[in-house]
Amino acid sequence: MWRWQRVKDNHAIPFIYKITSWVIGAHLISLLLLIRYSSFAPVHTRALPSHAILFLPEQTKSTPLTPRKVSAHKKPQPQVIKKVQPKKVPVTKTAQKAPEKTKALPEKKITTAQKKVVTIPEPKKTTVAIAPQKTAPPSKSVVPQKIAPAPTAAAIIKKTEPPVAAPIISTQQLKVYHEELENALVGELGKTWQPPQGFNAQASCSYKLEISKSGTLEKATLVQSSGILVYDVAARSAIFKMTRYPLWSHGKEVIVTFR
Repeated sequence: MWRWQRVKDNHAIPFIYKITSWVIGAHLISLLLLIRYSSFAPVHTRALPSHAILFLPEQTKSTPLTPRKVSAHKKPQPQVIKKVQPKKVPVTKTAQKAPEKTKALPEKKITTAQKKVVTIPEPKKTTVAIAPQKTAPPSKSVVPQKIAPAPTAAAIIKKTEPPVAAPIISTQQLKVYHEELENALVGELGKTWQPPQGFNAQASCSYKLEISKSGTLEKATLVQSSGILVYDVAARSAIFKMTRYPLWSHGKEVIVTFR
């Protein structure tokens, strides 16, 4: 009763309110700090049926990250690269052998007793008589005899046959031969030769023909005129109508008479 009466005192009531408010405030602040830094998290539960099998995941401890304060005034310092000095490799000095000195051989002293003059006897001169060599007589050169070939049957026949005299051609025979050739050529030209009508039947004219080696006419010259211009022109046209001349007249000059 006494304590209750003390509490009901008007002076003690504000002090109790202050203490309770401080305790509640401290709890709230600690709760907020725990929630913020994830050290305290509320757990949500759910009612499950009895036949359900639950496999709960293993809880992993999460470490809170403490943020580092970086001052904006500090500048990043450049990295200092230290120079690495190369290690000195120990050099092993090999002992060089000094070249061996060759011992000089002692010179042998030659005494005067050992020095002796040796005289070599000169060879005697011998004279040898050289006999004159006999020269052999020159041998006669053997001349080979030519063997005549055996006579053939044709050579024997030529010797036995009497000599045949060459044919003698007179000028008259040559003239007749040329006249025959000219007449044969005139006969060939007669196929294209058409004498003009109404003139004297005894009229005639002669042309000199120069024929090439290929058998073509190169030139035609009037040698003897008939006195009739139409007659001479008709003969000339007959000559040029003939395109090919016989083989015997190639490369020759032939005189043809038209009658």
